[in-house]
Amino acid sequence: MALAYGAASTPEAGTAKRVGVILDEAGTVLYWAASVNAQSFPQEALDLLS
Repeated sequence: MALAYGAASTPEAGTAKRVGVILDEAGTVLYWAASVNAQSFPQEALDLLS
């Protein structure tokens, strides 16, 4: 999943980057951010959806 959403560059990557992804009900990517803050992104995501 990390590869699919751009959080890891290779299958051998030891860790994933913290990216933000918002999907719709069908799994279509509505929003993708290359770097997010874990503390603030939940509210940012809610704001984007409202």
